[in-house]
Amino acid sequence: MSAACGRLRRAGGHRLALCQEPCSDEPRIASVAAALGMHFEERAEAQTGKAMVLGMSRDICVHLYDEIVKQRPGWHSTDPRRARSRS
Repeated sequence: MSAACGRLRRAGGHRLALCQEPCSDEPRIASVAAALGMHFEERAEAQTGKAMVLGMSRDICVHLYDEIVKQRPGWHSTDPRRARSRS
């Protein structure tokens, strides 16, 4: 967290939204989703396992999930036994 974000967080929770803004713009979400997908696929070739992604806010996580499913539609399924990605 940058010093400016730290000051905003101490000043009030509603100001934390200003720190989230650069992380939640559409090009950034698309870039992070692509990097996560590529990294997970490369790791899956070397070993089996699962992954968990944490985000700054629920809103950012929802947008990231939607972007991951858009880039890799085969990762989503409504059947929990088949899904590679779940919300």
